[in-house]
Amino acid sequence: MGYRPMGKASTNFTSIKIGSDESRSVFVLDVNKLCFATYKPETPRQTAKLVLDFGASQKIFEKQEAEQVYQALSGHPAFQQ
Repeated sequence: MGYRPMGKASTNFTSIKIGSDESRSVFVLDVNKLCFATYKPETPRQTAKLVLDFGASQKIFEKQEAEQVYQALSGHPAFQQ
């Protein structure tokens, strides 16, 4: 009989394609490590901004990348109610 961990999995990785044209990259995120996220959509006075808080560190996205990461995370099963 094999060992089966109880409760929530220790990792839950997702990859998100960001950027466009020649400036493309992939952001890999363990959603189980994410403590808090703040998204401010673009307005005429401010560019879009997304802050991902991991407790000991933060990752900040702005403009198009903020929108791309926010859309991907909002559709992720871990964030569905």
